[in-house]
Amino acid sequence: MSFLISKPHLAVSKTKQAYIPLALILSATFSVPVFSATSITVSSLAELAAVADDSDQIVTMTPGVYYMSNYFTGSVVSDNLAQAAVSGAARFIEFSGSDNIFNMNGVEIVVDTALMWDLGPEKSSELLLTGSQITINDLAIRDEIVNSTYTVWSAERLEYVTGNAPQAGLNTFDIRGTGNTLTGVDITTYGGTPYGVGDFCGKGADSNMFGADLRKHSSVRIYQATDVTIDNLTIDQHSFGHAIHMHESVNTTIKNSYLEASLRGADDMKNDISGCLYDQNFKSVWTNAVVPDGQMKSLSEDGIRTYGGSGSVTVDNVHIKNYRSCFNVVATKDAVINGGRAENCERGIYAAKNVQIGQTTPVEVDAKYGNALIVDGGYPEIDILLHGDESASHGTGNVAIIWAKGGNIKINRYNNEQRTIMAKIRVGSTFENCFTSGWTKSCVAQPFDWVTDSSVAKNFSIEAKVGTTIRLTGVTENITATTEVGTTISDNGSGNTSIFE
Repeated sequence: MSFLISKPHLAVSKTKQAYIPLALILSATFSVPVFSATSITVSSLAELAAVADDSDQIVTMTPGVYYMSNYFTGSVVSDNLAQAAVSGAARFIEFSGSDNIFNMNGVEIVVDTALMWDLGPEKSSELLLTGSQITINDLAIRDEIVNSTYTVWSAERLEYVTGNAPQAGLNTFDIRGTGNTLTGVDITTYGGTPYGVGDFCGKGADSNMFGADLRKHSSVRIYQATDVTIDNLTIDQHSFGHAIHMHESVNTTIKNSYLEASLRGADDMKNDISGCLYDQNFKSVWTNAVVPDGQMKSLSEDGIRTYGGSGSVTVDNVHIKNYRSCFNVVATKDAVINGGRAENCERGIYAAKNVQIGQTTPVEVDAKYGNALIVDGGYPEIDILLHGDESASHGTGNVAIIWAKGGNIKINRYNNEQRTIMAKIRVGSTFENCFTSGWTKSCVAQPFDWVTDSSVAKNFSIEAKVGTTIRLTGVTENITATTEVGTTISDNGSGNTSIFE
C-alpha cells in the first residue's frame, strides 16, 4: 500500500515484456507463472515517484544528475507532511510497489540538506522501500550542504562548514518488506546533529544528554524486513549515525561492500568554540571527565549494527573503516561474518551469543584505536587476523576483551605483521566495565547484565599468537589458552590450561 495521497499523471514510456520476478527465478526448478512486466523509462524524480507505487515493472532511469529540490517542493511537501502525520513515515520518495526492478546506472540523486527539515517532525527517510521484491541497481545518492543553518564538522576539509539537520532521526534508505535488494548503490551522507564529536555527547533514543540536540542520520536502516540483500554497496558517511542498522529483521545478507566514516582526535575537539561538547566543558557523557588527549574518535556510530529481534545475519567480504564499531552484532544470536576487514574502528568486532566469524575466511582486524575484538557471552566460533598497525592512542590498551561460556577463538597475525605496543588479551572482563571505568583505566572483571546464567567465563579455547600477554582473570574456569613460546599467560582462574608452542 502506498502512502502517496496524490500522484501526477506523467507521460512515461511504457512497453510490455515477459518478466519473471527474482523470487520466482530462484524457484525455477518448479513450474512457475510468467508475469507480464511493464518496461518503463523515466527521466525525472517526479516520474520516478509516480511509478514507484506500481508493481511488475522494469524501470530504467535516464542517466544524469537529479536534484531533489526540483521535485520536493510545493504540494509534494504538504502532501508528505499530511501522510507522515498519519503513517509516521516521512520520506522524499516511497517505493511501495512489488516485483519491480529499477535500473539506475549513471543516475545520481542530489539531496540539499536544507530539504531535510521539510520532512517534518516524524522520523524520516530519503528513500523508503515498503513494497516487496524490489531491486534497485547502480544508484548514487548524495547529500549536499548548500544553504544551511546547523554547524557540522567536515573532517575531509579540515574546516567548519554548515549543513541542515532533519527535525527527527533520518535514514538515507529505509528498507522494509520482503525480498528487497540494493546492488551497486553508492551513498554519501551529510546532515544531522550533533556532528564532529562522536558519541561524547550521548547516543540512542534517550541520550539527549549534556544538552545535545540529537537528530541522527544513518545511511541504511533495515526495519521489520525479511530476506534483504545488499551487494556492492559503498557508503561515504559524514553524519552521526550508523552505516547499516537492522531492527526486527531476519535473513539479511550484506556482501562485497565498503563503508567508511571519519575520525577526529579529542585534542582537536578542544579547539571547538561551540557545540554540545564545548557547552559541557569538553566532558564526555560517559565518564563525566574531560575527553582525554590522544584519543581518536569516530564521528559516526557503527558500520554494521544489529538490534533486538534481528536474526540470520550474513556478512561476507565487507570492509568497514573509521566507525565506533566496525561490526556490532552483539544483539544477534546467529550472525555469520566471513572475510572483509575492520579498520581503524574504536572496536573492530563486537559480538556475543553464537556468532560464527571467520569460519570460511578469517576477518582482518586491527587494534589501532581500540579493541580488535570484544565478546560478551555465548558460544562463539571466531577466527581473525590481526594487523600490525598500531597507535599510541589505543584506548583501553587491550587487543581483545572476552567473556564467553564455550566455543573457540583464534587471533593470529595478518601476513606475519608484528606489533610493538604489547596490549593485553583479557579473558574474564567485559567491554562495559572497561569502558565506563574510564578510557585509560583498568577493566573490572564483571559480566554484562545479560550474562545471567554464569558468573564465570568458562569452557572455551583461545589461541592467540600475536605476541601479546593473555590474562586469565580470577573469574575464568576450564579455559585452554594457547600462545607462542616467549609470550606470557597470566592465570588467576581455576582449572585453566596454558599451552606454549
